[in-house]
Amino acid sequence: MSYILFCLVIVGGLYALYRWWCARIERELAEGAQFEYERLKSAEPEFVEGFTAETFASIYTRAERPRGPGYCLAVIATFLLGSPLMMGLLAGGDWAMHRFGFIPNPSEVVATVMLDDSGQTRIVTDIPPEALQYYVHDLGGFYYFFGMLLFWVAIVGFYMRRYHQRRPGLLRDEVIRAR
Repeated sequence: MSYILFCLVIVGGLYALYRWWCARIERELAEGAQFEYERLKSAEPEFVEGFTAETFASIYTRAERPRGPGYCLAVIATFLLGSPLMMGLLAGGDWAMHRFGFIPNPSEVVATVMLDDSGQTRIVTDIPPEALQYYVHDLGGFYYFFGMLLFWVAIVGFYMRRYHQRRPGLLRDEVIRAR
């Protein structure tokens, strides 16, 4: 529970910083839209004909707003808040694989290792079979590591795909599209 609260505090702080940054960017975009509208109105009046300053500002903002930080925040929040669920799913999968015999129990693996007359393994002579059983059991961490890595790659891939699918065009393209 404390992990979730810690993550909520971290994500909440990052979100507050993001909102502060967005407010600053919105002011800069409003100023840039006004300047660009005036420039285009004097240089290419037929291009912005039929657009009010407010309509042009909304098109300008959509085309020029940086979107990367919002997606980065979404990736971080999804990873932090989804990790406990993913660890639970991995633990459940590990349990099911052992329960239904897809993965041998560590005692079965240790029993197949060749032992000498003193009960030691021939490969690792300093480890008794009981310690080797714990070692083999801990090799499951390998699956947890790659499961979490796959989870992270899936999150980044999902948000990268959304980022590129929702990408607006250049300002000129957006103005033409709005006609």
